[in-house]
Amino acid sequence: LTKVETKPQVSETKIYELIRSGARVPFFKTFEDGSRMEVENYDDYTPHMVYTFADTEGNSRTIRFLKASNEIDLDKQIKAGFDANVKITEADRAEIRFKKNKLITNKKNVKAFFEACPGNEAFEGDRGDFQITFREYKPELSRKKNSDLALKQARAIIALEDFTDIEMDSKLIKIMGSAYSLPLLETEKKEALLDIINESEESLDIILEKGKEDTIEVILGKAINKKVISFIEAPGQIMIKRNGIFGKLLTVSEDHSEEQKIALFTDVLRTEEGKITLVAIKEALLKE
Repeated sequence: LTKVETKPQVSETKIYELIRSGARVPFFKTFEDGSRMEVENYDDYTPHMVYTFADTEGNSRTIRFLKASNEIDLDKQIKAGFDANVKITEADRAEIRFKKNKLITNKKNVKAFFEACPGNEAFEGDRGDFQITFREYKPELSRKKNSDLALKQARAIIALEDFTDIEMDSKLIKIMGSAYSLPLLETEKKEALLDIINESEESLDIILEKGKEDTIEVILGKAINKKVISFIEAPGQIMIKRNGIFGKLLTVSEDHSEEQKIALFTDVLRTEEGKITLVAIKEALLKE
């Protein structure tokens, strides 16, 4: 097939903005020696040129941006004569590069690529490991979102000042998971929560919610941190410490990772039989 050169069509102008708070992608500066440093004040950012993901119906889809093609689906580009392994050029990258945190475009292929991209906040399929990176810029909506987020962050910071050490432990474990190693000092715990407040919009609800601290995940996380529960004391065993001595709770496969063991054990603790074990863990924690 011969590659068909097409002129990208133009239409209504749209503006896209990078997301700088909440679920945002980290940005890095690369130095000549290959080292990288995360930067807060960035000017330019280019998304991936190719994405493979599952759409809203669960079907696999691969999109690729080429400046010369009005199609974004890889299969359609190939049918139109573009090679599957065509080299992505700097001109292609420049077409979808954000500058000063914004991208302004009236080209249909750019907008189609961004609307289908799993990095878009409005994406509705299965984004997998792709992080939310940008959204369409709508001044009134953006101002409201930024204002609401700022107020929510302020409420979380105020609430943090009144948290007890136990409450901070509970919040951190609920957000980070049972395997999270809690900081030892109160100041370190506050710093960790402040980082979460500034970086993770999704975690703000957990920080602000009242009660619900005594969940299985939190109890197990505290037991792991206090070394009341151990997944490594004996091969293939989940152990509980009573009166300073470890005893067997459950036999598990040695092939499982610690995270897998924690997930399996959490499921066990949710069962009727697991309630007795959960009580035993609570009692052991009280003695520490």
